Amino acid sequence: MEYERSIEIKGEPKQALDAVLSILVQHGFAIARQYENRVDFKDPGMVRFNAPAAVGRTRGPLRGASDVSVEARDGMLSLRADFSGVRRMRKLMVYLVLGLAFFFVVVFGLLFRERPSVTLMALIPLTPWVVLIPLMDYFFKRAAIHALDTLLDNAAALAQCT
Repeated sequence: MEYERSIEIKGEPKQALDAVLSILVQHGFAIARQYENRVDFKDPGMVRFNAPAAVGRTRGPLRGASDVSVEARDGMLSLRADFSGVRRMRKLMVYLVLGLAFFFVVVFGLLFRERPSVTLMALIPLTPWVVLIPLMDYFFKRAAIHALDTLLDNAAALAQCT
């Protein structure tokens, strides 16, 4: 797992686990396995285009996480997660930029056969993506980590209220 965090809970562990379960299910995560003190969630995957806006089109930072496992044991609430949602977004962006580069090279290569420098100049608008894609990856992962931290803190606070 790429992310792992535990927090002490003062209160009912079952209530903290139920709070996390409720929130992750609302964000499209499927329950893979549920035990007495642990719940494993499956990646929500790609969103359908006809999904309601609250579920699909305005994606929250929790959707960057995948294969989430939450466990409440011995006064501790532990959360582990991978970030395949962020990796999937990065891969999509790389394929998009490579596809555009291929398209530009073919189209401008055919249009300007006698001047190959024009074909290479067509790739200039794509050069910022060499920096932007890793930056987007970093910021999306950081947002997902912040969302998971907030989820864990809120669940611990809810358990303490009882």
